[in-house]
Amino acid sequence: MLPRLCCPLLPSLLANSPQLFFYLYRAALYAAVVKGHRSATVRLVEAKANVNIPNHKRVTPLMTAKALGHDDIIRVLDQADAKTWVEFSEK
Repeated sequence: MLPRLCCPLLPSLLANSPQLFFYLYRAALYAAVVKGHRSATVRLVEAKANVNIPNHKRVTPLMTAKALGHDDIIRVLDQADAKTWVEFSEK
């Protein structure tokens, strides 16, 4: 299920560009983690956002949550089997 979108053209753009869809979910997850928004993180995890994808600095959402001390977000990501960068890079 897609989150509510503000741009009426976005659904057609997403349908034609899987990479844009992937990028928006990744960006949304990182924004939720950085800002400490537990409910947004839960909704993105439920919508099947990839919790193990590293950002451009090879940092996972779980690493970000740990660095920022967002314990409630850490629990959500742990329940979704999120990995740290070290674990991710070994696979």
